[in-house]
Amino acid sequence: MAILVALIPLASTAQENVPSLLRMAAEQGIKQLGAGSETMFLYRFTRAGQRRDALVLTPATKFETTPLQSATLRCVSLLAAMPFNLGDGATLSISLKASGQERRTLQLDLDPAHVRAHRAWLPIRFGVPSDLGDFTIVFEVTAGTRGDQTGDWVGLSSGTDKSCLFGS
Repeated sequence: MAILVALIPLASTAQENVPSLLRMAAEQGIKQLGAGSETMFLYRFTRAGQRRDALVLTPATKFETTPLQSATLRCVSLLAAMPFNLGDGATLSISLKASGQERRTLQLDLDPAHVRAHRAWLPIRFGVPSDLGDFTIVFEVTAGTRGDQTGDWVGLSSGTDKSCLFGS
């Protein structure tokens, strides 16, 4: 657990009640890479000169947040990146789940081996409908266009918009 504290910055007093994706992952038992043969793990890596702590998902894995409320913050802000310039890329899908139904919100195809712009942390920002009430966010990663899973790690980190969920 001491390793997680070192990897995940503690929230300031003003942000204690603001949800943190990395804190949620740690609370669900997701650990730092190397703690076993995980398909999801916490990992620090650098893209375009920006070193960030991230929740990393590999192909065929899903991460679902703890329940959130749309009344508090009506948008989500994240950064996504792949740590390696290998393979055929990967696809990140994000859905909002409420009342047993899932709504796909975003699909992002990443291919840093072939698309230079994908070698950076890419901003993701989307709105949360106010009529959702309690909801969870589901993150899923699938292999790239050829189905090759080589290097298909997708990292998610805090976004840049402080007025949104997961923004810092």
